[in-house]
Amino acid sequence: MGVEDMAPHAAYLLQGFDLAKVEEGFARSARRPGTQTWLLAEGSSGWPGAVTFRWPYSDAYGKLTRNHYRVISLSPVPRERCFEIVRGVSTWKPSLLDAQWRWLAADAAVRIFPRQGCRRVDVKLALDSSAPIPANTVTVSLNGLAGATVEIPRGTTSTVRLPVPPTRPVEITIRSARSFETPGPDSRRVAVQLLAVERISR
Repeated sequence: MGVEDMAPHAAYLLQGFDLAKVEEGFARSARRPGTQTWLLAEGSSGWPGAVTFRWPYSDAYGKLTRNHYRVISLSPVPRERCFEIVRGVSTWKPSLLDAQWRWLAADAAVRIFPRQGCRRVDVKLALDSSAPIPANTVTVSLNGLAGATVEIPRGTTSTVRLPVPPTRPVEITIRSARSFETPGPDSRRVAVQLLAVERISR
């Protein structure tokens, strides 16, 4: 899968592969837990295991491509990054190629499709050190069942561990007691950061 500007390159270079835009690709991969997902994007990737291709710089190449596509990355997507967004989940920050967290709204939900043998799910959350609130109370539940509630102080992370219910797929609801406005031109109301959704089999 790749960002929209890379679509022609992906279609030509990766013929025969299942190609999709980024968020659609994450959702497809969540529904196929046995498959490997790769991210094709312009720029140098910070994802573990990524391979970056660099075409030698030249003035002619820069003018021909308007300084695009000289550096391309192919990155393996970890399983904990693949889920289907239901509601209240923003894009990866600080950027797609340096994906560290996603902002969540006060009422957010994602859906996963764990394989047989998956015993629990670990939802990793954080409250940024720059948040204007001292802490946030967050409740995580699976398929509407009673979940776990944690207090996340500003500048810390917390992992909520819950047993995977027998019913598949699994919808993970994350509700926060407080929310706040992010600064900047793309200001939005957010609550906590989602770092990962890990399926644990052992």
